[in-house]
Amino acid sequence: MEWARSNPGEARRSDFLRPEGQDFVLSVEGSRKIIRNCLHGVDIDPNAVEVTRMSLALRHLDRVAGDLPDEPKNLLAGIGRNIRQGNALVGPDIAKTEIAPDSARMTMPFSWNDRLLGFGNVMEKGGFHAVVGNPPYIEVKRCREWMPAMYAYLKDHGGYVTTDQGKTDIAMPFMEKGVKLLRPGGRLGFIIQNRFFKTEYGATTRRWLRKNKLLESIEDFRDIQVFAAANHLHHHPRSQGRNRVLRVSYL
Repeated sequence: MEWARSNPGEARRSDFLRPEGQDFVLSVEGSRKIIRNCLHGVDIDPNAVEVTRMSLALRHLDRVAGDLPDEPKNLLAGIGRNIRQGNALVGPDIAKTEIAPDSARMTMPFSWNDRLLGFGNVMEKGGFHAVVGNPPYIEVKRCREWMPAMYAYLKDHGGYVTTDQGKTDIAMPFMEKGVKLLRPGGRLGFIIQNRFFKTEYGATTRRWLRKNKLLESIEDFRDIQVFAAANHLHHHPRSQGRNRVLRVSYL
């Protein structure tokens, strides 16, 4: 709203805001445009996808209460359509590997560059302005057990430099993928565990961060339990090059 107050002659204000008294409020169409055009997400868990879509719909309804359109059926049009189900780390190129077709399909590959099923319209413009996430907390020793075909893809076929040494912590390729999805000058912020700073398998990731000058800042929560159930997540995992800064918060 501060932008609207500071730019009284800006025609774009009407695209997102409507006047209310001496101030502005987000309009129905403005809220829908932000959710539909600016928010994108991928998760391997269909329940997480549906919950996210519902959360966006509820947030949209909360923001536009009292400003209903003439056609109520259009109130939620397009809300949540950019929250997709799929494996953010595995691409359709897994079908070209020696991994068995049935096993490859079970990884639920996601094509970021597909305009219909992925986010090709964003990638064609250079990528995302920002990527935020909370990669799954899976014990390194359980990663291969959870999804063997995905593990083989990450290690040998996906083009990830952060997985080429020893065991693989799934948070490492998530960081690398996030960076690849950014446009020049984009920002990435992840909440992750800090074990890769101390382990042998994390050496490759540390070199990758240093070589590409990606690390901007780290916030260490130390003994603060940010997520009350984090200690159990490794048994029930969930999913979800050109930028210059990476912000990492670790547990």
